[in-house]
Amino acid sequence: MALKNALYKNMGHPYNKRPGFDVLMMSADNDEALEEAINKAKAKFWKPWLTGYAADATLPAAMLYKPCGIDKDWNDSIPNPHPGIINEAVAEA
Repeated sequence: MALKNALYKNMGHPYNKRPGFDVLMMSADNDEALEEAINKAKAKFWKPWLTGYAADATLPAAMLYKPCGIDKDWNDSIPNPHPGIINEAVAEA
């Protein structure tokens, strides 16, 4: 499995660019490999923001986010501005 990650520190909240959020971008060879990587990231408190295929992309990709330095489960109270496009962006209670 070829997994590529890019971490962007303090990039801002994906919905409103509020400071204090890290963003993790990842891509993998196939959907199953990406899903496995997302599940591992969720175990480290990352929340999925975008998942799927970008226009003209041949590999699946995902963007995840979390507050900078968080080391416990957290709840994002900002509502999803694009339901159906952004997956699991509002943390589960």
